[in-house]
Amino acid sequence: MKGLFWNCDGFKDPKKHKFISDLTKEHHLDFIALSETIKKDFSLVVLKNLCAGKEFLWHCKPPRGRSGGLLLGINLINVDIGLIDEGDFYIKFHL
Repeated sequence: MKGLFWNCDGFKDPKKHKFISDLTKEHHLDFIALSETIKKDFSLVVLKNLCAGKEFLWHCKPPRGRSGGLLLGINLINVDIGLIDEGDFYIKFHL
């Protein structure tokens, strides 16, 4: 299973979106975990581009104030999700 963990320090720049999309295509990533997104929600178009059109399940945790924010996505073709656990500062997928 290949994946990406990245503290993206804000996720509004389209260059960062393209970077993730290119990595997903090139390395056939199975999961993407982004922290410090500083975004409260993501459009379906953005999420579809991030996972290079693969069938990903996405879960987003909004920021608190001007920092934080988590985005976690996983390829449903390769794994089954049993439970999604969310705390104050984390998102956990039980595979």
